[in-house]
Amino acid sequence: RIFLDQESDGSFRSYVVSSTYYIKSRTVVYMKGDKFVMKHSSFSEDIPVMVIFKAMGLQTDQEVAQLIGTEDDVLTMFTYSIENCHLLSIHTSEQALNYISTRIRQKNTGKKYDNLVYEARELLNRMILAHVPVINYNFRAKGFFLALMIRRVILGNLGHIKADDRDYYGNKRLELAGSVL
Repeated sequence: RIFLDQESDGSFRSYVVSSTYYIKSRTVVYMKGDKFVMKHSSFSEDIPVMVIFKAMGLQTDQEVAQLIGTEDDVLTMFTYSIENCHLLSIHTSEQALNYISTRIRQKNTGKKYDNLVYEARELLNRMILAHVPVINYNFRAKGFFLALMIRRVILGNLGHIKADDRDYYGNKRLELAGSVL
């Protein structure tokens, strides 16, 4: 479930708590200045979402823009994120994975990869939006989900939708005895 929160300054952010059998992680998308960024505990700094899209294999800007929405006001808000990706000179999936690999927070887990690009790809596969399945490194479903998160932030900032009420009982996820056994 994608939650939409409103910050104290009036801006919106969307977040998802992904829970699988092995891992539980939180992925946050919000506007930093005029561009959209993703925040995750595995990264040492916020990563621009267009870099994430490129790393997931969504190469063309038009494809990403169509996933987020074709309305003029939605595209206008997302244009700066596309421009930022061009300013960073990231045009291919390999360049995006290299960019991400230099911003991975190093942990003392014992797992060390010789190939940093492989480590970045595995991070996208296992940690980012972990509940969305990836088969043979086809990140298309994760790209759709990330686009939906960005769309919710844009619609919130434009005033078309309201923030979710976290205290509403329907938004609670309960872990019952049957799932624990």
